[in-house]
Amino acid sequence: MTISEPILPFTGIKVLSFAQLAQGPASVQLLADLGADVVKVERPGCGSLERTYRLRNGESLLFQMLHRNQKSLTLDLKSVEGKEIILKLVEGADVLVENFRPGVMDRLGLGYQDLSQVNPRLVYLSASGFGPDGPYVSRPGQDLILQGMTGLASATGKRTDLPTPTGASVIDFHSAALNAFSMAAALLHREKTGKGQHITTSLLDAAAHLQTENIFDCANGIHKVRSTSGLASPGAEAPYGIYETVDGHISLSDVSTAALSDALDEPRIAGFSKQDAFIRRDELHDIVAERMKQRTSADWLQHLLSKGIWCGPVQGYEELLEDPQFTHNELLFETEHPRLGRLRNIRSPVTMSEAPISLHPRRMAPEVGQHTDEVLTGIGLSAEKIASLRAAKIV
Repeated sequence: MTISEPILPFTGIKVLSFAQLAQGPASVQLLADLGADVVKVERPGCGSLERTYRLRNGESLLFQMLHRNQKSLTLDLKSVEGKEIILKLVEGADVLVENFRPGVMDRLGLGYQDLSQVNPRLVYLSASGFGPDGPYVSRPGQDLILQGMTGLASATGKRTDLPTPTGASVIDFHSAALNAFSMAAALLHREKTGKGQHITTSLLDAAAHLQTENIFDCANGIHKVRSTSGLASPGAEAPYGIYETVDGHISLSDVSTAALSDALDEPRIAGFSKQDAFIRRDELHDIVAERMKQRTSADWLQHLLSKGIWCGPVQGYEELLEDPQFTHNELLFETEHPRLGRLRNIRSPVTMSEAPISLHPRRMAPEVGQHTDEVLTGIGLSAEKIASLRAAKIV
């Protein structure tokens, strides 16, 4: 007796993935974790570009991180027979995802206009750095480049610092979440209309959405500059930021100066109004910083939380992995890889009462072309035909 796979929101939805690097694969994995049947198309022999990053024992940790619950099909997209196979797969697909530079899929004859003729119900997502056209269409788009271009780096750190990028690929992964949301919305729209559509997204658009608050303010005449003391936002009043303690650091968030004055037993800030907390933010920051150095992080957290002050620990990733709430939320799952041994990965961030996601993936990240025979057999190709395609290095 075989055990059937759980019924998840995207169970039965077939996704054809030409996604690469982080933005695209992270989008697809959100669908795969929720049940989508994903076929990733890779180059014969070497596979996709992600397989060359963060190598350990010859295996890419980046690929393992972003390709669970997916199948791998190797295919030469420039060959006539390779294109015929894609067209056959598109006939039964619900979603296609690609984040090549604009124009690449069109030149291969696999753009939306071509494939929507094959399958009018196809939801086709094209993600790029800057959008499908415009003055930057030929430029490389990448997370760090967009952090610098869109103001995020210039809004981070002290006024005297160089523009400071964040310590994570926040634009890539925010873009991925928006992509997944867009595809889900397009599938819902198709249920109502019977029609597929072309979705275009970009890292630039995602970066703007991520920074809605700062960009909105600037566009409406509110011009923010970084504080000299390095508050966490250029538009925030003190003490919004990170403070040193006897043995580490803690973060202090939005709080009234009256409450903070009482909690710190610090009369010098008792008379600060909310307006003062912004205009005199560096002075306020320095007073708070002086007091925070007098006790340990644990002492301060216990004391300030008991006073209703919004605060939290400042931790490295090693400490985060041991954090009781992180552990309680079961954000990590473990798998065994034949060459990498034990791997710990981040689970899907989505929790649904009627479609619980297993902490263990239905599939590990695939080997290059691991599912080529399975996928091609599924569209009617014989074993002999597959063997001839392999001999010709088309798959």
